[in-house]
Amino acid sequence: MITTATGATKKQSIDPSKVDVLAAYVQKVKTWYIIPILSIDSALRISLYPHNPKSKAKHERFLEDWDYFKR
Repeated sequence: MITTATGATKKQSIDPSKVDVLAAYVQKVKTWYIIPILSIDSALRISLYPHNPKSKAKHERFLEDWDYFKR
């Protein structure tokens, strides 16, 4: 699970006018997620499942999505 919010006491979702992409490194499996902020949809947390190659979770399509930077 990744917190995709800012604020120490009152959490607010990441402002998409200030951030384009969330890059998350999962150290245990040595892999990256390159997630466009607009796909987070104001969520305060998202779940990632890099250990499950059959996962169909919403953000799994962004696993190692380095082509994002070529768009």
